[in-house]
Amino acid sequence: MKRFGIWVAGAAMIAAAWGATLLVPASTAWRTPYVTAIEIGEVATSGNLTIEVHDVYFADELVDSQPTGVWTGAGNFLVLDISAQVRADESLNVFVTRTAILNGDEYWPTERVYTQLSLAPLSAAMATRGTIVYELPPEVRSGTIQVQLGTGDAKQAGQVTELEITLDDVDVRDSVRLEKARWEPSL
Repeated sequence: MKRFGIWVAGAAMIAAAWGATLLVPASTAWRTPYVTAIEIGEVATSGNLTIEVHDVYFADELVDSQPTGVWTGAGNFLVLDISAQVRADESLNVFVTRTAILNGDEYWPTERVYTQLSLAPLSAAMATRGTIVYELPPEVRSGTIQVQLGTGDAKQAGQVTELEITLDDVDVRDSVRLEKARWEPSL
């Protein structure tokens, strides 16, 4: 009988060890970003960054003022009109995370546009308003896209603000002239 009790205790310990392994998070779980959801027309703060999304639209053509003159380009551009402001730490005053995710594919703001908010420094004293432009493949005008914005790296457990956009509902504009990032009252 004593021998049977030892076997039962041993099996119980093995089962308990197996159960403990199920409770431990995956080795990459520490990298998962802390996400704050935002909708168009809302203001949200995530970590050091406060964002207000004013509008989202497609543009078939963009006109942009660049140091070498005016640039005009055709394409399938998703344009976000937003205001952003850092809260406390001005050393984190640029967008590190500015990724759009569609069907598992990641898109970064286009480098063809010079006057983007994603390139402008942010301040704690005033909000900065401007656009962030993603150039998507020509056939992409439907589905759902998640745009993640943050002053920390989302791939290293940063805090990000995420805007989920249903592309079927987004307005399409023929031609849009982009404005330079500008100051506005605090958010």
